[in-house]
Amino acid sequence: MNRIASRVSGTELTAIQNVNAAFAQIAEAGLQLSTLKRINRASDDPAGLIAAEQLRSELESLEAASRSSTRATAAVSLADAGLSQITGLLNTVQDRVLEAAGGNLSEAELAANQLEIDAALEAVDRIGAYTGLSDGGEISFAPTGNVNDVAGIALPAVSRAALGSDEVKLQDLASGGSTSLARRRYAQAIGAVNSARDQVLSARARLGAFERYTIDASRDFVDGLQATLSESLSQIEDVDLAAATANLVRGQVLGQAAIASLRTAGESRSLLKSLLADV
Repeated sequence: MNRIASRVSGTELTAIQNVNAAFAQIAEAGLQLSTLKRINRASDDPAGLIAAEQLRSELESLEAASRSSTRATAAVSLADAGLSQITGLLNTVQDRVLEAAGGNLSEAELAANQLEIDAALEAVDRIGAYTGLSDGGEISFAPTGNVNDVAGIALPAVSRAALGSDEVKLQDLASGGSTSLARRRYAQAIGAVNSARDQVLSARARLGAFERYTIDASRDFVDGLQATLSESLSQIEDVDLAAATANLVRGQVLGQAAIASLRTAGESRSLLKSLLADV
C-alpha cells in the first residue's frame, strides 16, 4: 500500500506536463509582450537573428552617414555665411575705391575711405579665421557611412593675402600697400577687388552645388534606405501583438485546466489511499 501511495499516476504525470507546458507558453508570450520582440534569444529563430543583426549593423552605418551629412551641412552653412559677408565687405571696398577715383574727395575724405578699406580687409581676415578658411580648407563626409567612400569639396584660402588677382592682392589695398588710395592706382585696385569677388562667388556656387547635389541627394537616399531596412527589421524581429496576446490567453486557460486536472488526480489518489487504508 505504501508503494501504491507513493507512485505518481500517469494521469498526474500528464497533468504536470500540461501545467509545465502552459506555464512555458505563458512565460514566452509574456516575454514577447514585454519586449515587443519575437526574437529574444538565439533559439527563438537562429536564421532570423542573423538577418536582424545584419540589418541592424547596416542601419547603424546609415545613422553614422546621416550624422556625417548633418555636420557637412553645418560646415557648408558656416562657410557660405562667411563668404556672403566677405562679398559685402568687397562691395564696400569697391565703393570706397570708386569714390576716390572720382577725384572729388578732400585729403581728409580720402583718408576716411582708406580707414574703411583697412577695416574691411581686417574683417576679411577675421571671417577667414572664424570659418577655418584662412589657409583654405575642405568639407568632406561619408555619404554611406563607409570610410572608403568619402565626398568632399576644396575651398579657397580666405584672407586678404590670398584673395585678389595674380598681380595685386587685397592686402595691397591697405594703408601703405602698392594699391592703397594714396598710390592712386585705382584700376589695379578695382581689378583685385573684382578678382577676389569672383573667387568668393565661385566658392559659394560650388558650395551650393555640393550641398544640393551631393549632401542633400545622399541624405535623401540614406533616409529612404533607412526606412526600407527598418521596415525589414521590424518584420523579422517584432512580435505579432495579436498572436502573442492569444498565446498568453491560451496558456492561461490551458494552465488553469491542467491545474484543475492535477487537483482532481490528486483528490482521486487521496481517496484511493483512504479506501486502501480502511481495507
